[in-house]
Amino acid sequence: MFLLRIGNREIPLPQGGCVLGRGGDCQVVLDDSLASRKHAFLKVSSNSVTLQDLGSRNGVYVNGERVDGSIALRVGDEILIGQSQFVLQQGLKNEPPKVEEPKPRLRSSPSNTEDAIVHPPETIDTTGRRLDVTAHADLLGLLGTVADKSIAQGRPEQAERLLTRHLTQMLQAARGSRLTEPAEIELAAKQAMKLANATLKGEWIGYIFELYMHTKRVLPAPIIDALYEAVRKVKSIDHAPLQNYLSSIRSRTGELSAAERFLVQRTEGLERVAKSR
Repeated sequence: MFLLRIGNREIPLPQGGCVLGRGGDCQVVLDDSLASRKHAFLKVSSNSVTLQDLGSRNGVYVNGERVDGSIALRVGDEILIGQSQFVLQQGLKNEPPKVEEPKPRLRSSPSNTEDAIVHPPETIDTTGRRLDVTAHADLLGLLGTVADKSIAQGRPEQAERLLTRHLTQMLQAARGSRLTEPAEIELAAKQAMKLANATLKGEWIGYIFELYMHTKRVLPAPIIDALYEAVRKVKSIDHAPLQNYLSSIRSRTGELSAAERFLVQRTEGLERVAKSR
């Protein structure tokens, strides 16, 4: 048999399937303002579980990725619906089923409030083009709290899976000159720094330099300070992104303020630290 675990509770999944949502007619009722009345459906057989998003407003996330339509689940998958985070588990074949309330009403608790994810609405400009940069930035910020939890639990690879897609989208936007807001640029850099420190992968440091090179901005002091620490920790570093960033900035030295030129000098010092490793 399959079951859903939420915190210390286990909810057996009946053969055939069940609906999760806020509606009173759902098999699993979620007392959660972020959940739709009929949010998701789990199709359950003796050896498989399939999850389907029932057109919910805020979506269903499996291991940090939003589900588009339906997806086959595996034991251990983490399912996020509103503020409720479940883990799919499989009970022992001869284990007697645990008795549960017929329709458990699950309330959000302070421990999982930080995991709430609201999918940002699509915004359309006057030309009809979808403006997705801010949407990715908003979701990246929200997923960052989930990533922090994964890192604290000793699962940096989970944090990396959560953030990589949206960090990639932000970098693509920077390459296309569509990422211009300083706060969004710094948010992406901070999340990449988080992954560099957690995974000890030098490519996330390279990501930061490429991000700032394409956005034609000088690295801010807090990011430079964090980079000095991260460069000494990561396993290996590709020097090319740092050198390309510095070459790009040096070509515009005449446009920089005195404060910005000082920040560039600090970054040049970072180049020396990286080469000495």
